[in-house]
Order: sequence, then C-alpha cells, then structure tokens
Amino acid sequence: MMIVNYVFVISILPACIALFETHLKFNWWRPLQLKIREWPASAADFFFSDIAPFIITWLRFPLVILGIVLFGLAVRCVCWSPGIRLPQHNSMQVTQFHPAV
Repeated sequence: MMIVNYVFVISILPACIALFETHLKFNWWRPLQLKIREWPASAADFFFSDIAPFIITWLRFPLVILGIVLFGLAVRCVCWSPGIRLPQHNSMQVTQFHPAV
C-alpha cells in the first residue's frame, strides 16, 4: 500500500494540480498580490543601494568627531569625577549607612 501512495504522490498528484491550474479562469487579484509582495523587496534594495551609502558618506566625519568627543567625555567621567567610588573604611561596605533622624 505504501508503494501505491508513493506513486500517487510522485506522479499523479502533481499532474492533477498542473492540469487543474491550467483550467482556472484569470484572477485579477493574483498580479496585484505579486506587486504587493515585491514592493518591500524593491524598496529595501533601493534604500540599501542608493540612499544608505549617501547618508553614510555624508555623515562619516561628524560621526567620527562625535565618537571622539564621547570617548573623551567617558574618559573624563571615569578618571576625574567617578560616580561610583570604593568605600573608604570598610571594604565590604557598598553603600553608606545613614540612620533615620
């Protein structure tokens, strides 16, 4: 029985599907579906091939300068005015204890 099912699936079923599709009437919705499906791909291709390289080349020098400035600010914050400091008295104490008044 398995061989009969295999022969049916491999040979007869695809032939029936192809024969059935040739007799279908024209559907106006099908070309519209294809256009809707290909629009995001073409928009992404246009963006990454034309617009993104222009933006990157236009903004490369300001981005490099901004990166250097942010790096300098990070070094200043860490070295000259750190926000988190080691405890001065007890090395196991993470925060200072302030008793309630």
